[in-house]
Amino acid sequence: MLTTFKIIMVLSVVLYIGYIYFLYGMQKSFSDSFYRLPENRKYLFTLFIFSFAYSASVLGANIYITPAALLICGVGVARAFKDNPIMNFTHQLFAYTGILYGMYGVWVYYKMWYITVFFAIGAILLLVFREHTVVKIQSRDEYTHILWFELLAIYCIMFVLIIK
Repeated sequence: MLTTFKIIMVLSVVLYIGYIYFLYGMQKSFSDSFYRLPENRKYLFTLFIFSFAYSASVLGANIYITPAALLICGVGVARAFKDNPIMNFTHQLFAYTGILYGMYGVWVYYKMWYITVFFAIGAILLLVFREHTVVKIQSRDEYTHILWFELLAIYCIMFVLIIK
């Protein structure tokens, strides 16, 4: 049963990233990809977030990973974050709190402090060198450091939940 959730978690990430990259190229963040999808496919963003986060909550099933994953599910609910300031605040709050609480859980619950330190160093480096993450998106230069930050968090969490 748990193997099924590991497969769903990995497939949801690989398929969504592949789909978005193949059709639309590099995006500023996963959340920005929601706005690139046609109206009849916007549900794919929420499906991706829920597939990953729900699988993580089942695989983690502890006081740290489950709430963190449910916060990430909130990102899938508050997906239209550019439409109004309250939705933007909610989206950002759920995203950053979910990631930070999940990484805290990796340190405290799984005793894998080195994964959390790796994530923190990677995130700091992405902020320091963000000018090297510029990609042309829709005819203008955009920073993609948030996408790389999100990918780093997703891969760290997936790694821990798959090997535990």
